[in-house]
Amino acid sequence: MPLRTVLFDFDGTLVDTRVASWLLFEQTNREFALGLDTQAQFFQVFEGNFFASLARHCGDEAVAEAAAAHFMELIRTRY
Repeated sequence: MPLRTVLFDFDGTLVDTRVASWLLFEQTNREFALGLDTQAQFFQVFEGNFFASLARHCGDEAVAEAAAAHFMELIRTRY
């Protein structure tokens, strides 16, 4: 019998992902003084690959990696 898969996209149904991710990123922004102080600036980072865009914005690979790790930990533990 063929395997069937059903996918559901609940993004925005239970949580407004854009707002929730911004609220978490605000903490990372403050911690690392990234200068992404508005939602619009934050969302622009997602126009391409988030990690590559963040690295370009930071101009320092170590800072970008630390900031990304901080943000991902917040998503993992508080989202």
